Amino acid sequence: MFLRKRRPLGMCFFAGEAGSGDAAVAGSVGSESTTVSLNFGGSSGSEPNTTGDFTVPEAYKDKDWVKNLNSVDELFKLADNQNTLVGKKLIGIPTDISSPEEISAFNRAFGVPENKDGYEINQDDTFRKMYGDSVDEVTGAFKDAFYEARLNNKQASVLQTKYNNIINGIMEKLGADTQARNDEFEVLSEKTFGDKRDDILNSASKILKENTPEGFEKYVSALDNQSLMVLAGVLNNVKEKYINEDTLNSIGNPNIGNSVETIKNEISKNLSSDAFKNPLHAGNSDARTRHTELVGLLVKANQK
Repeated sequence: MFLRKRRPLGMCFFAGEAGSGDAAVAGSVGSESTTVSLNFGGSSGSEPNTTGDFTVPEAYKDKDWVKNLNSVDELFKLADNQNTLVGKKLIGIPTDISSPEEISAFNRAFGVPENKDGYEINQDDTFRKMYGDSVDEVTGAFKDAFYEARLNNKQASVLQTKYNNIINGIMEKLGADTQARNDEFEVLSEKTFGDKRDDILNSASKILKENTPEGFEKYVSALDNQSLMVLAGVLNNVKEKYINEDTLNSIGNPNIGNSVETIKNEISKNLSSDAFKNPLHAGNSDARTRHTELVGLLVKANQK
């Protein structure tokens, strides 16, 4: 009997007698071999019959890929699928030696957008409230980061949601802590100053305005209410314990003392200033107010 060899299909070879409808599946382990006869029925040229006996060789019974094989049809389908994959290049995870084309193919298969504008950032009310006027800038920063990491939109959405939840939690805690400190400060202020609180704050604000060194005005204006209240309390205590208001008004210029001569010199300097002489000068009002204060100090100094 003459046997014609056929190409291997996976785990076995098929051999058939020329012109016959019979074939054998042979498997071997070591020196032992198992042959399963498959009867396709009919003679040459007739339709094959795949209802013959099917037995998996002992050497392959424990293989995962044969667990669902229950017929010759399934065996041929498996062999056909394997044959289809031969020569095809599968897309793998990129490495340091992957080509740009391989990396691009992986990114496309993974769902990475073509550019950063392909990311969908959820700008809900919470997101907009969190970032305010910077919402568009923050959105752009998110897109840049997502694209740099080559995330797909599902991953980007999960990451953004988790990040927003973390920030929201932090902000809520900070808000609660701030409110607690504010409530505590209000209680302390009421206990310390009582009905005089507003008067003390107004008096301190006036003293700060009149005695703030040049160039520091914007920083004084930026002080919050708590800081102003603390300064007001300190200034009020200093004023009551050590100096009268007229002397305190002269603190802003270390060259002014309580002597008549010193006050006269300061009046002369103020009168000769552009701010005092020019009604259109931005500091004219302050210069004239200063003149009135200096005259008052001079009167009191002459009375001593």
